[in-house]
Amino acid sequence: MIKLNLLPPLKKKALHKKRSLHRAQRMVFYSLFAAVVIFTLLWGNNFLIKENLEQIQEQKQSAKQIFKTSEGGILDQKIEKYNTQVKDLYGKLANYTKYSAMLADFAQLVPEGIQITYWGIDNQTKNIELRGKAPTRDNLVNFKKNLQNDGDYASIDIPITSFLQKTDLDFRINMAYTPSS
Repeated sequence: MIKLNLLPPLKKKALHKKRSLHRAQRMVFYSLFAAVVIFTLLWGNNFLIKENLEQIQEQKQSAKQIFKTSEGGILDQKIEKYNTQVKDLYGKLANYTKYSAMLADFAQLVPEGIQITYWGIDNQTKNIELRGKAPTRDNLVNFKKNLQNDGDYASIDIPITSFLQKTDLDFRINMAYTPSS
């Protein structure tokens, strides 16, 4: 195929510049058009968001008013009542001995064969009452010695009636809990 070059080089160069300029103008126009469209969308969204925010704030204010006047006031009173009860409970619990550690230590003092059937403590005086069964007198005597040697218990009292039988003893012990640590 034969290539014909009928335009002079200067004219060709001018035509090429004109086409490039026209392309650049079109690109600028499309960019400006896109920028205007984006600006319009953003402005519209901004307007909608501001309007929705105002509605939400109005709803929030009316909800606060309703909450304060009707059921909300009752709810506030109930919440205050429950908070007071919880605070009272925490105050009472602070005055109580933590018995789990005490019972774990106590269990180590009970000789084999001794069965504890009742364990009670007075929270104010820390007096403990125990009831149980011992297979022999020696087991019961060893139990009393273990309690005396431990140091956490004082005024250990076992009624003489607990020692009347030689075997299968039903016993009762009264003592004071005086933790050493």
